[in-house]
Amino acid sequence: MSPIHRNPAHSFAVSSGIALTLLSTILWAKETTLTVILSGLDQVSKFQKMDNRKTYELDARSVKVTGFPDDFLRRRTPAEIIKSGLSGGCGDHAFAFYSLVVSKGFQAIYIDSVALTYGAIENTDSGHTGVAIKDRESGNWILVDPTSNKIVSGDWDPESRIYESPVGRFWIGYKGPLDQYPIIDHPRLRKFYGETLKTVPKEIWEKELLAFDFILDDSMKTKDGVYTNPNMEAFLARTPNVLKSLGIHPSRTVKVILKPWNKKQGKDDVVLEADGSWTCFIQDRANLSAHFTDYIQNRIARNSKMP
Repeated sequence: MSPIHRNPAHSFAVSSGIALTLLSTILWAKETTLTVILSGLDQVSKFQKMDNRKTYELDARSVKVTGFPDDFLRRRTPAEIIKSGLSGGCGDHAFAFYSLVVSKGFQAIYIDSVALTYGAIENTDSGHTGVAIKDRESGNWILVDPTSNKIVSGDWDPESRIYESPVGRFWIGYKGPLDQYPIIDHPRLRKFYGETLKTVPKEIWEKELLAFDFILDDSMKTKDGVYTNPNMEAFLARTPNVLKSLGIHPSRTVKVILKPWNKKQGKDDVVLEADGSWTCFIQDRANLSAHFTDYIQNRIARNSKMP
């Protein structure tokens, strides 16, 4: 029998291939769900926030677009967002983070949700995004808020419709693969938020919204009974009108005394009083928008451990 002659180069190539495969397997095993999440958060945390007062020229789905940050909402691909290093908001952070996680072979859920606030009801343009990643070892879903750079939950229920993030509580309108997410621009996003608001059950609204018993200090009116702030009438009518339109009765009513702001108050413009009521100091020309109503509610919620 003739001897077998081995090709040294071939043997080396085979050995190298096996070694590289083993190394790749080892590295994959070391790349845990947590390390991938932290790596993704680190990358998106370096994004520069776009200035709402400026226009930008950026690629949006392979088309060069010039506009303000809102003009790019949900229009850019994850690759375009990452390449630019610019973010117009939570959607860009979540798009990029989702793609970074999925590129590592992890299963993820993209989440878009509407705010449970007076402002969201009034302007249908207030929401938040998140990403849930399935842990390979436990099978749990880890909920992440890429914009806040936070892991929100280590055992999130994918059936939940509530998204509780560091910036508030939201009602989920979409959760699923990013490639099936139907929103591709700002007008569609606002429509999506409006439609999502219609799906919020009454019992959720009654838990999430506060009813207010506003009492004006005498100095907030002129001698003729006219409000010193021209936006006051609309402000006072907002909450009862919203509650009536929703047909709800919130589980909690809070007494808030409205007084004129002065420099002595500094930043403490919503103050808890000894009797459990609150005092809110208001500037003469404050616009008193729905976002200001939300601001009062958030301050009260944060300082009274609700909901």
